[in-house]
Amino acid sequence: MIETFKLQKKSTRPLILMDQIFPGCSALLDTGARISMWTKSEQMLLRLPSVRLLKEGIGFSGFGGRTDGNLYEMDLPFGSLIYPKVRIIQHQDDRIPGFFLLSASMFEGMVYTVDREQNRFLLDTRNNQVCLLQREVNQDGELIILTQ
Repeated sequence: MIETFKLQKKSTRPLILMDQIFPGCSALLDTGARISMWTKSEQMLLRLPSVRLLKEGIGFSGFGGRTDGNLYEMDLPFGSLIYPKVRIIQHQDDRIPGFFLLSASMFEGMVYTVDREQNRFLLDTRNNQVCLLQREVNQDGELIILTQ
């Protein structure tokens, strides 16, 4: 199946519109990210359905250095796909466009196209089994995320 999503026209980066979550919601596709993030206020995140706090104050690398955030779990709808119990880190950084920063690894085994000419993001899931195995450890080597 080929899913089509609109891109925000004025953005120079691939900012995918995700109105199915709430009107005006958008997500930046990040090919360098290993885990998805919520980049706005924690109070806003907690208003979304199925959001559950797993751990506070975990350290992670990104944004040009080390920082910390809270680890949450939620069922994330993306078109006709649903990522159950996806792990996301909440770290408010209003310099990042959009509400989510989506790890491109979420689309492992799929073909995706950022079509800037038509302002759309195409996701081809045909003949692919959608499954993500993600393992993250903290700076001490302790397992902090294992999801499938």
